[in-house]
Amino acid sequence: MSDDAGVENVLFVVMDTVRKDHLTPYGYDRETTPGLADFASEATVFEEAVAPAPWTLPVHASLFTGMYPSDHGADQENPYLDGATTLAETLSAAGYDTACYSSNAWITPYTHLTDGFDDQDNFFEVMPGDLLSGPLARMWQVLNDNPRLRKLADVIVSAGNTAHEYLSSGEGADSKTPRVVDRTKSFVQEAEADGSDGWFSFINLMDAHLPYHPPEEFREEFAPGVDSNEVCQNSKLYNSGAAEIDDDEWDDIRGLYDAEIAHIDDQLGRLFDWLKTEGRWDDTMVVVCADHGELHGEHDLYGHEFCLYDPLVNVPLLVKHPALDADRRED
Repeated sequence: MSDDAGVENVLFVVMDTVRKDHLTPYGYDRETTPGLADFASEATVFEEAVAPAPWTLPVHASLFTGMYPSDHGADQENPYLDGATTLAETLSAAGYDTACYSSNAWITPYTHLTDGFDDQDNFFEVMPGDLLSGPLARMWQVLNDNPRLRKLADVIVSAGNTAHEYLSSGEGADSKTPRVVDRTKSFVQEAEADGSDGWFSFINLMDAHLPYHPPEEFREEFAPGVDSNEVCQNSKLYNSGAAEIDDDEWDDIRGLYDAEIAHIDDQLGRLFDWLKTEGRWDDTMVVVCADHGELHGEHDLYGHEFCLYDPLVNVPLLVKHPALDADRRED
């Protein structure tokens, strides 16, 4: 960022698994995201943003490198980014303080997606810096490149997914999003106290990823009377034909999903309001997007990863920057 652009800092937000058509700025008939609607009034809203893949790893590798998956090579067979310079590495080299806060199991040192960040808080709580990040990333690559050891890597991913479901399950389960927001605020304060010339904070918010167990406040508004432990939250069961979901249950599932999105909106609003109160809003570029969406029975599918329909890849993208008008673009 150049000084004459009026921007010193960058906040990059990925709302994991959030469908564009479930957001207020994109015409959803339920007011899930009033905060984003306010943000949209001063941002450029892109109508036709297309994700390069329907799942986390290749999309984030593309976001961090500007390359298509066919070029950066991070995919199911090679689940790590190798030989590419990341956005965080570039900005760190330019003197920015950089941080990554996420609870997504793919955004870790194992996959190299956290390369270049000065500080991080990821799913596996790996220590920042080179103490563990380098060796763990090399180990992950060795596991995946060796046919005999590949099964072990698959077990690690499966364990991560199971842990996410366990930690997220049950009424009143804690979301990590408030902690991500708090860590981001602390990072900004520390960076500026240290005389930083600029900071870059990337955050991934996982609330809208299965399973859906929203805080009671939002569940009562968007899914009143729904027990999140009683609806089908295992997409594999449905996709394999081992479970059936009727229209009423789909409505309950979508209500829980909307409640999770509303929780994200509430927490983003808390972060945005803090930046404004602290006088940092005007000199901060803010990007809000999703990595992919989700299917809730459309095309007889549940979840993502297995197809390229619009609800998965036509993602929300909103950008606030002094060089961009508050506008909507369809290119």
